[in-house]
Amino acid sequence: METSKVEGKRHHLVNGYSSLYPKKAVIGITITLPAQKNHAAAACSAQSSRLDKALARQLEKPVNRFHAGPSNPQRAAAPCPGVRLTMICKRCKSATAIISLPSHNTGFCENCFRDFFSAQVARGIETGKLFTHEDRILVALSGGKDSLSLMLELSRQGYDVTGLHIDLGIPGTSEIVRGVIERFCGRHGFKLIVKEMAKEGLAIPLVKQRLKRPVCSACGKIKRHYFNKTALEEGFTALATGHNLDDEIARLFSNTLRWDVGYLSDQGPRLDGEDGFARKVKPFWRLTEFETATYAFLEEIEHHHTPCPYSAGASFTYYKGLWNQLEEEMPGRKLSFYVDFLKRGRSAFAGLEKAEGDALAPCTVCGYPTSSGVCGVCRIREAIKEGKE
Repeated sequence: METSKVEGKRHHLVNGYSSLYPKKAVIGITITLPAQKNHAAAACSAQSSRLDKALARQLEKPVNRFHAGPSNPQRAAAPCPGVRLTMICKRCKSATAIISLPSHNTGFCENCFRDFFSAQVARGIETGKLFTHEDRILVALSGGKDSLSLMLELSRQGYDVTGLHIDLGIPGTSEIVRGVIERFCGRHGFKLIVKEMAKEGLAIPLVKQRLKRPVCSACGKIKRHYFNKTALEEGFTALATGHNLDDEIARLFSNTLRWDVGYLSDQGPRLDGEDGFARKVKPFWRLTEFETATYAFLEEIEHHHTPCPYSAGASFTYYKGLWNQLEEEMPGRKLSFYVDFLKRGRSAFAGLEKAEGDALAPCTVCGYPTSSGVCGVCRIREAIKEGKE
């Protein structure tokens, strides 16, 4: 993508992804510093009601915090109103960098960023022993940037992929999301399986009406149930989700706050298939949400980015914000924390879970693996049937 094209899409980038960008991330997409920093923040605010607070802070920072590095010795000595800062790609050392990744102490042009992204996915698959080119991979598609980017990248790396979408039956949202996914799969020639929860008697508005507690947990149970059920029934050898490093860190943090041994024992990029479960994999585990958003932007992936109408107050969003603040001050801490957990922590919790955890057995109603006699989805069905929890 030429610089002029990137510039032309900057407005879309700001409105679609700006809340994901750390202060030092955007270089060539690019930040043109106006004469007055307060005007810059005001301009950003006018573009979107959900102001990119991170980007606004970025514009208010001194110019010389962008380090050009050894490949570009002419570093900006002092802020200069109206001057655009540039940085040379640290990989090819010729093109202008459009993105800076402080966590990797580098910055890339568009082509080199794509190479970096693909290499991180390949490394995550290889080191995590997630799957091989002999596997049939079912990719869970939510309609968001991560799952669609995952489908596209795995296909480009030569893997046999099929998409699976769970239509949750939420008026005003589900039909839009499904349309995005169907257009995406049609554009790239991908196979797609759709499971409609309304036909299963599990439309989320109905579930929310019947249960006397937040619906997010029940929704998660339903989606996981049909992910697993479809993977097993259709003969897929791996179920892939678009969870990125930020998702994994937020979940790890949440589980650690509660010292939830069961969840801590199986958290990781790969969960082997056994006892009635399909193998679950997360190929984006080495990539931050910012990096997957950048990939989706550069690949011009149409995606649905409006939050679920039932997700207000979700704790994961708050945890991600805390970790983004830490990453600002200590670049690379997200990945190092997660990798160290996989090396040292997960096995310890797995040992505790094996010794103290509840054994799994088939659900007495549907046969799905559970530790409580009747699985969560069957309990939800019963609550809907009876009109009470």
